[in-house]
Amino acid sequence: MEQLARCLRTYDKRMVIVGGYDAVPQDMLTHGCAMTVGKFDGLHAGHMAVINRVALASRRDQANDMPPLLSVVFTFAHNPKAILTGAQVFPLMDNAEAEGILTSAGIDLLIRQPFDKRFADLGPESFCDIVFGTLNCKKFVLTPDFRFGKDRQGNINLLGEFAKRYSASIEVVDFETLNGARISSTGIRKLLECGDIINAEKMLGRMIRRDINV
Repeated sequence: MEQLARCLRTYDKRMVIVGGYDAVPQDMLTHGCAMTVGKFDGLHAGHMAVINRVALASRRDQANDMPPLLSVVFTFAHNPKAILTGAQVFPLMDNAEAEGILTSAGIDLLIRQPFDKRFADLGPESFCDIVFGTLNCKKFVLTPDFRFGKDRQGNINLLGEFAKRYSASIEVVDFETLNGARISSTGIRKLLECGDIINAEKMLGRMIRRDINV
């Protein structure tokens, strides 16, 4: 227990950031993690609903003196859409702003995975092996439309099957909405293009940077 306490003190002062899942210090994963995966462009209100559940799930069983899970956000160094289609996608926030928000939310580890052809070609089974095997995920938090693996072949059912194999679980978080519309990065961009700053900020859950180029 004393060694665990020293380990936790090492990581609780600031969020650890790594440039890929294979760069995560293995001693951080000893007791498993709660995690989510996504682009998280803008960290809008819908994203934060998921991320806050990850932070909450990571504190499970502390009342029973069980070690907390590590809270992990797995995202990408570059927008996958830009890599796969060549489209120019302007981010809704910079890395420094995202890191500050995730740290404030209580996230322990941020994985910025390079999105290259090798990663894009991963089958859904290989992706699950990384999540539940390599990263020792015990709780995976996602939205109903989550897809993964090459050509988005993987779905919630497959993820749930793999979770059971690894004695893990998944938690599905419903979409956040505003005025009946699902909150999304695409929706925020459309509002900004129309000059609707007020509703764009409502979807983001905070004031928007005035230097954003959409």
